[in-house]
Amino acid sequence: LSFVATYVPTSRMSSPGEWYAELPPISKLFGTVCVLTTVGVQFQLVNPMLLVLDWGSVLYKFQIWRLVTNFVFLGGFGLPFAIRLMMIARYGVYLEKTTYEGRTADFAFMLVFAMITLLLCSLLIPFMRMAIYSSTLVFMLVYIWSRNNPDQSVSLMGVLKLKAFWMPWALMAFTMVMGGNPLPDLFGIFVGHLYYFLTAIHPRAGGADLIRTPEFFRRFIDQTYGGFGYVNPNYRAPPAAPRAFQGRGRRLGDD
Repeated sequence: LSFVATYVPTSRMSSPGEWYAELPPISKLFGTVCVLTTVGVQFQLVNPMLLVLDWGSVLYKFQIWRLVTNFVFLGGFGLPFAIRLMMIARYGVYLEKTTYEGRTADFAFMLVFAMITLLLCSLLIPFMRMAIYSSTLVFMLVYIWSRNNPDQSVSLMGVLKLKAFWMPWALMAFTMVMGGNPLPDLFGIFVGHLYYFLTAIHPRAGGADLIRTPEFFRRFIDQTYGGFGYVNPNYRAPPAAPRAFQGRGRRLGDD
């Protein structure tokens, strides 16, 4: 991302081909399809009006591909396209390599959950209805990254230093200052927080784990990617956090 600098550890410099080959599978697939879609539109191989979400065409003309294509069309070549693509390459890849290491199916299901949620909101809530949700889906990855790395130091435009926890809000404010529409970013924060609440905050507070990757989906991803998921050889998991209210405990009969 051109105006946000974050520290992402790398083991060595590599050629573009090696870098692409080493990308984790879901982020690679997402980014590649986004690039190919934009290339197709740019060279007039694909009509962009056939990619956007139009519920009339979906429900009455059975153009069901629109339910997916609107999530992978980042628009034509330009700065917004480059920024969103770099977000996938940085934050999506980082998440899949670290937080979701060895859990490729969970990472893929997170994207599916976000897509289904946005589609339902678009259908039921007029305020959230948009033709393209690709930027929202990408921004959701930024939000999830910020919640999993809240103390990571980032720099906005090389001027403002802040914790990663606040970065999505700073980026949304930057969009507003530049005259852009903040709603796609806001919706990305909304769906990202919904997923994070259901999978992290609520279970940590003692609640039920309300969102689990379905077994059929896990089997499909495991079979597609060899059954192991992506494993980053250079990543070392952080030490487990201390458990709150953990007593020493004694067995009955001990002195």
